[in-house]
Amino acid sequence: MFYKRGGLSVESRGRKVPRCTKLSFAPASYSEFVYNATLPHIVSTSEFIDGCIRHSFDLCLPGIENIVLPQRPAYDKFIAINPDKMQDIKKILCYIPRGQLPYYEKIVNSPLAEHRIQNEMLKLH
Repeated sequence: MFYKRGGLSVESRGRKVPRCTKLSFAPASYSEFVYNATLPHIVSTSEFIDGCIRHSFDLCLPGIENIVLPQRPAYDKFIAINPDKMQDIKKILCYIPRGQLPYYEKIVNSPLAEHRIQNEMLKLH
C-alpha cells in the first residue's frame, strides 16, 4: 500500500496555518481531480470543473519516494458485471468517443456478460 487514506492539502500544512483553515482530502467535496504522471502521488483538486481555486494533496505515505506501478493486470479474464450496470453501459455507448469505443464494446459483447444476464433472467422467473 503506497497511498494514505486522507491528508491535509499541501497549501494548508504547517504550524502557521490556523486549524480552522486546514483542508482534509475528501473526494466527495471535489468535482475535478488532476493527476500528473511525473508526480503520481500528488492530486490537484477543484470544487468545480475548470475552477480557479485548486488544492493539492500529497497522498503518498511518508518514507515512500518511488511508486512502482504493477506490470501485469489484476485479472486475466473479464469479471462479471451486474446486469443493471451492463444495461447502463449499453445505453451510453452512443456517447463514448470512437477511440474508446472498442474497449466498451468488448465488455458489452463478452460471453460472460451474456451468461450472467441469462442467469439473472432465470432467477426472476
